[in-house]
Amino acid sequence: MTVGAKTIAAFFALIALAGGHVRGDITPQPVASVAVIGDSYAAGFGAKASHAWQHYTALELGWTLATVRSHPGAGYVNPGVGGPYEAALAAQPLPSWVTQVVVQGGFNDIAHQPVDVAAAVSRTLALIRTQAPLATITVIGTFDPGPGVFAAEYPNLRGNQPLVRQAVEAAGARYVDGSQIRYELSADRVHPTPTGQLEIGYAIAAAIRQAAPDEVGRTTGRVDSSAAAVIGVSRVGLYGARYFYLASTQGGRIGRVTEVAFGDAADVPTLMPNAAGDCVPAVYRPSTGTLYAASTAVDGGGQVEAIPFGNPGDQLVQNAPRATPAGRTVFIHRPSQATFFERVPSADGAPDVGALVFGDRGDRGLVFSAAGHGTTLAVHRPTNSTFYLADPGSSSVAPVTSVPFGDPGDQGLVGAWGWSDTDGSDRLGVFRPATAQWFLANTPTPLTGGPGLPITSVTTFHFGNPGDTALACDPA
Repeated sequence: MTVGAKTIAAFFALIALAGGHVRGDITPQPVASVAVIGDSYAAGFGAKASHAWQHYTALELGWTLATVRSHPGAGYVNPGVGGPYEAALAAQPLPSWVTQVVVQGGFNDIAHQPVDVAAAVSRTLALIRTQAPLATITVIGTFDPGPGVFAAEYPNLRGNQPLVRQAVEAAGARYVDGSQIRYELSADRVHPTPTGQLEIGYAIAAAIRQAAPDEVGRTTGRVDSSAAAVIGVSRVGLYGARYFYLASTQGGRIGRVTEVAFGDAADVPTLMPNAAGDCVPAVYRPSTGTLYAASTAVDGGGQVEAIPFGNPGDQLVQNAPRATPAGRTVFIHRPSQATFFERVPSADGAPDVGALVFGDRGDRGLVFSAAGHGTTLAVHRPTNSTFYLADPGSSSVAPVTSVPFGDPGDQGLVGAWGWSDTDGSDRLGVFRPATAQWFLANTPTPLTGGPGLPITSVTTFHFGNPGDTALACDPA
């Protein structure tokens, strides 16, 4: 399943839905339990049930999904599968302790008279009030991915909406106009694509957050690891073997250097956390589009993990986390399209793929975490040696924080350098391949959404040989 994301929060949502996390929190702390009642959209048609719109809404608002009652083809009047809603609730009452109830539907009632639909809405909401007396109720009106896509095919689509809204407001519930939500349709021209499900979920979350900001969770941006970064270099040695030279920056000094033979001459090297959170060698083989990740920092890599993903010319994203309990999430950056891709393993065995466009062609992709802001995507532009860090929120990747650092042609990296790190936040750094010199920022880079604060303190040293490829990784 491929999901196109337009925001950092949406891009990392696939990891959260798979039970994983990144170093810096980007989702709110849980504050409410929610029950959802809906039709085939809530059942995940067009995607899969675990990625239906309500999962993104709950994730974004800090709500825990207590129960989802999805009835394809059903509505307030139309029976469909297991409906209509009122009868379904009578047969299976909601948990009495939930604090939020979201009811989505209406499309399947377009053949019924508005007065009949409105009456059924009133009865349904009254029953919900009885079953879940603590809950705030939100009703999502009929969707139209439009403008006018469904309305053009079903002239009666919006005929029910005025009376439905009146019934909702008379019951003291919150109404969200679903016809204003834009989303991508699947080939059946009825249900959303996986991207469409995501778009619906975040649009509903935005509407609820705007209407009731006190009912949603807040993001702390906490970074859950303060371990210092590991740096390294890689080069090709005798007989075409690739070598890694790794050292910790813990305590503000270069630790003991470990030499590891791993990969082939044509491979693109990087460092990644293994299952224990230690930074180990990995390579991406462009000829086959395959990641090879070592399990430990020994010659040959120990038990090597091979994951096919991507196209020739793709690059591994620097400082990418392992992320998910079901296995490694693979992050690649496609310079030719200025696009990040993630391959997220899921419990059902079929990986989910997320995509997000950010930066310009030729940039190098990075993952950057900062306390108080969370985790975001970033790029380093070698032509002007400038870092561009995306806004980590859920409304847009803009505004972008830009920080020039180094000289054109330098290799850009990020990491929690041990010279200055106290809270796990990443700092910027560059490696100058002509002289094998490192320049690591001691000053933080808050996400200001514009020209970043100047870097006023730098640690510099020589490590490696001229022409080496520089590496860096935050331990998990």
